[in-house]
Amino acid sequence: MGIPLSAAIEEFLTVRQINGCSPYTLRNYRLDLQRFAQFVGPDTFVSTITVEHVRNFLAALQTTPSEPCGIAPRPPRLLSPKTIRNVHTTLRSFWRYLIEEGYVRSNIIASVRPPQSPQPAIQPLTRDEVLAILRAIDRSAPYRNRPDVSNVRPALLRNRDRAIILVLLDTGVRAGELCALRVEDYNPATGAIVVRGKSRLHSGRGRQRVVYAEQPTHRALRAYLALRNAHADEPLFATQEGKPLTRRHLALHLKRIGQRAGIPNLHPHRLRHTYAIEYLRNGGDPYTLQRLLGHSTLEMVRRYLAISQADCAAVHRRCSPVVNWL
Repeated sequence: MGIPLSAAIEEFLTVRQINGCSPYTLRNYRLDLQRFAQFVGPDTFVSTITVEHVRNFLAALQTTPSEPCGIAPRPPRLLSPKTIRNVHTTLRSFWRYLIEEGYVRSNIIASVRPPQSPQPAIQPLTRDEVLAILRAIDRSAPYRNRPDVSNVRPALLRNRDRAIILVLLDTGVRAGELCALRVEDYNPATGAIVVRGKSRLHSGRGRQRVVYAEQPTHRALRAYLALRNAHADEPLFATQEGKPLTRRHLALHLKRIGQRAGIPNLHPHRLRHTYAIEYLRNGGDPYTLQRLLGHSTLEMVRRYLAISQADCAAVHRRCSPVVNWL
């Protein structure tokens, strides 16, 4: 009969870990496949799983609340369309592995259309909003009059937060990439920052690319590092307690900064969107942007390009002599 589903899942995860998947990706693979195993039965032989099993599973995800991932306890809720589409992607990758290992003969996932998920609206920040964020950091009300920190600590935290915002805005790095940066990854002489891609973010052996910090970001990083006695192999950005910054901590912290600045829904990816769109608005080419962002395809860059071209059309309508004179 072949191999049980639970055993095949563990084999798949082990192989993906050996091949260099990041802990974050492995966690998502495990969560998606455990949900599938609970639905069809962990002892079910993979060779007996049918297209109907998969379709019924994806349909159930759309109507049955699921336990959210993460450490903080939260009530069950329906998964978003994008999350369900990601589950389909996980199953497709898993079935390709099953074929390679000879456990199944055909990729039944190819017969199941992925659930439709609307593209979320891209909301880049404006110049005024970015300035409001930096002013909110400079005020740094939460860091004042704190009995548990030294006199230098508020300045350190202000400079850290300013540097985080400018690095995200100036380079477009992802949240996980920013958290994985080490002090030695930043070259203060050239402004080059070595970024590790999604693969093995925490081991330092993933795909790498180089992004560049300009003078305002340089100044912020230098001011921040001048207040830290950090070694080359330490995290570039650390928490108030000196621990490595995590994606969750970063997201929550930016949300609080946004609230102080009067800007709802401030998150790392919004700064990445802003970088990409402003890069194209200012004459950057999409192929260089693709490399700087670390995208394997141009699909996402095309979305940014469409937004920047829409801006050009609006400016043209406003500035055209035919419109203004006739």
